[in-house]
Amino acid sequence: FSVAAFNLDLDPNGFDEIVVGAPLSDPGGRIDAGIAWVIYGGSALSTGLSFTVDDASPPTPIVRLNRGGTGTAGDNLGFALAAGTLAGGSDSWLAISARGADAGSPFARTDAGAIHVVRGSSLPSLGGAVDLLAASMVTLAGSDARDNLGESIAGCDVDGSGDDDLIAGAMFGDGPGNVGINRGEAVVLLGENLESGYFSGTIEAQSADMIVHGATDGDDLGFRVTCGTL
Repeated sequence: FSVAAFNLDLDPNGFDEIVVGAPLSDPGGRIDAGIAWVIYGGSALSTGLSFTVDDASPPTPIVRLNRGGTGTAGDNLGFALAAGTLAGGSDSWLAISARGADAGSPFARTDAGAIHVVRGSSLPSLGGAVDLLAASMVTLAGSDARDNLGESIAGCDVDGSGDDDLIAGAMFGDGPGNVGINRGEAVVLLGENLESGYFSGTIEAQSADMIVHGATDGDDLGFRVTCGTL
């Protein structure tokens, strides 16, 4: 469903990585829980390899990313993918969205959506499985039910700090104070705040560094987000 070949070396070993998301896969029989993989670049790829979405222990150099082992039905983990650099390029972050995840405790906000951000250097480049609920440096959660945060995500340096920033769309957000219907939102987490640890654990989208709201009902702002140099 989502495939990204990032110009980014997560290890780093001189080879870029491939990240693949399957948000409609059913790990452990949980319908549409979703799953994602990091396929590390390097000489192992030149010999060819294969694996299936059901592999609990994928072959080297593949890392399986999940939410709590098998996830929860309807999470849609892997719906969107993004990556960026940190610490002046010496480290990186990888973001994986779960647009259908429930947020809050105990999961009170249905389909609020969530985005897991992991540090590139923390991933096991020799393969294995990573539980994003435990391994994420930051989890960004949708502020309200059915926001579907993580419909789209992107990464680039929008403030010139040298660290790439995370931009995320929540197309069904209802605006400030929920005054509208499906106006949509886009939120920004600055890379320097990811690197410094200012953001850690689980935070709500309303606590992001920047929020852009759709102006009128049905705008669906955040359906797609991207960024780059003009």
